[in-house]
Amino acid sequence: TAAWHDLGTVLKELHLHEEAVDVLRKAVDIDVNNALTHYYLGAALAMAARPHEAVESYRRAVELDPALPGGHIGLGHVLKTVGDQSGGIKAYERAIELRPNYGETYYSLANLKTFRFSAEQIASMETRLANDKLPTECRVHFAFALAKAYEDAGNFDQSFHHRSKIKTYLEKKKEKTIQ
Repeated sequence: TAAWHDLGTVLKELHLHEEAVDVLRKAVDIDVNNALTHYYLGAALAMAARPHEAVESYRRAVELDPALPGGHIGLGHVLKTVGDQSGGIKAYERAIELRPNYGETYYSLANLKTFRFSAEQIASMETRLANDKLPTECRVHFAFALAKAYEDAGNFDQSFHHRSKIKTYLEKKKEKTIQ
């Protein structure tokens, strides 16, 4: 199972999505109770433009391992794709419960365009963004989500502040890369 699983994930990373789907289906057939294999199959199916099948795989992954944040994030992505916005929001919110410092999930919620962050969610994002140990990519995602949240609330000064922070974070990351 591990060899099929590893081969499938490599094929997915090489953007050979249909081949990855075939290999990961073999891995699932060998071990139907492996949450990670269902998760990677869901990702390969999503990349192969098969979102309805991806929903099934991601659902199976989080059924087998309810504490798998990536499974909930992936499920949120494909539910959004197939038009189940409320299901996508629930999946993203579950992912946030499991991994609250992962900014990409908040970014995904902000990208829904119709989603509005609560005051509590905004405060939580501000707190997380204040953490000096937060990776740059998470900072960028949080800043984007906060900019959207403040824009939706009509607080354009705060929205602009967070949009300008994105540029600052990316410039600092570039400086570190050059050094």
